[in-house]
Amino acid sequence: MPRGGRRRGGGLCGRELVPDVILLDLVMPRKDGIAAIHEIMHENPDAKILVLTSFSDDERVFAAIKAGALGYLLKDCLPTELLEAMRAVVPRRAS
Repeated sequence: MPRGGRRRGGGLCGRELVPDVILLDLVMPRKDGIAAIHEIMHENPDAKILVLTSFSDDERVFAAIKAGALGYLLKDCLPTELLEAMRAVVPRRAS
């Protein structure tokens, strides 16, 4: 199980996990990223989705945010920017 993730009972392949944050591209082989965001948010309205992609046009950015993504980063972002974005969307847990 991914570090920090939680299990959910049953479900289809990959859907039994409840990750702390989901990094999602907009262009994938089997499903459009915007459609995937809608599907994820339908199944888990509390999902924390960040888009990590190479597309920066406003139309895709706005569509991703409107679908439920909490942030949008380009793949050439610095690792520190990615970590900062992930920390911004995941609430800190008490130790």
